[in-house]
Amino acid sequence: MIVLMDLFSNVQILTALILGPLVALTAYFIIRLQQQRALLNGLPQPPSAGWLGHLKIFADLSRDFPKELHPHTFLHIVREKYGLGDVYYMDAWPLGWPMLAISHPLIAEQALTWPKHESLSGYLNPITGVHSLITMEGK
Repeated sequence: MIVLMDLFSNVQILTALILGPLVALTAYFIIRLQQQRALLNGLPQPPSAGWLGHLKIFADLSRDFPKELHPHTFLHIVREKYGLGDVYYMDAWPLGWPMLAISHPLIAEQALTWPKHESLSGYLNPITGVHSLITMEGK
């Protein structure tokens, strides 16, 4: 009888050790999802696919177009397909940060002076070097 009680106690502890972090991670994911969706709420963007954001749009485009098509072309195709203006947002969370798509050259020129997200230099500097116009700050 004592052995069964010890086993039951161990199962309870093991269950708590597994379920506790799982519940916490799920709650964190749901809260971050709501925060991310609220961040872009009311801004110009294509229709969202619920918790997938705009990832479904990227998946559909990658399935509909040749595999050799560069992913940056997707932003132009999305703009035309959904009748978006020269500036709109794409939501890639939870796989990536939100993107601001700019297709007008004068607006893009102004955007070069805006502060850049910290993940950009970490991702591109090993490829382009630290003196890339894409990752450099200021004019």
